[in-house]
Amino acid sequence: MGARTNARLRAAWSALLRERGLTERGLATELGLSPNTLVSIGRSVTGPTLATMLLLATRLGLPSLDALLGGLAEIRQGGETRHVYVAGPLGFSEPGRRYLNDVLLPGLQERGLVPLNPWEVGTQVLAPLLGHPRGTPDQIVRACTEVASENARMIQQAACVLADLDDCDLDSGTCAEVGFAFGMGRPIVGFRTDFRSAGDVPEAPINLQVRYFVEASGGRFLEYDPSTATPEAFLGQVLDLVSELAVQQHPYR
Repeated sequence: MGARTNARLRAAWSALLRERGLTERGLATELGLSPNTLVSIGRSVTGPTLATMLLLATRLGLPSLDALLGGLAEIRQGGETRHVYVAGPLGFSEPGRRYLNDVLLPGLQERGLVPLNPWEVGTQVLAPLLGHPRGTPDQIVRACTEVASENARMIQQAACVLADLDDCDLDSGTCAEVGFAFGMGRPIVGFRTDFRSAGDVPEAPINLQVRYFVEASGGRFLEYDPSTATPEAFLGQVLDLVSELAVQQHPYR
């Protein structure tokens, strides 16, 4: 990390701590860290452990690590927060959750964007009722309604929507979110890495209505081609486009 970057991060932390009525030295003492350790959070894979980051988020009164890293992104943007709603079925499986949490969300944060993750809401509100003991049917229905309502609110809050359009039959919830985002005038970036067809005709990779909503929103549909790019390069192209759209003043808005 260069001196210039380190200075910017230290200034960002100072502003965040002032906003919370804390001092960097006091927070570091409470967590058993050096003040220099704090500025590496969110920027260095060799920084503090996950447990330390969770402690820090809790002490700052933030609900999650996304909010912690998002707070830094907002300060680095000079207070202009650019939220991106992340739609997709990745949270249904453990490999999907790992990709979402370890690759996709950090990639957005590295570009100064604040991801809005619907799976975080579901984990907090609905998941506890689906274990043992299981919640009552009324409790589960109310929780589902709460999750859906919060997802809609986050789409309205977002400057842009990123939609994972993989699978041989597109995830119904993701399709609904794409349609809602289009109706709200949010640009949508849809991406697909699945080589199977999910379209209405062999020549169409995905459902024609979903693709229309994506492209008519002012966004784009991007399909992975292994003959022209690596998976990492393709993801970089997707996230760079999201970043570009998030900072533009879209005509619908």
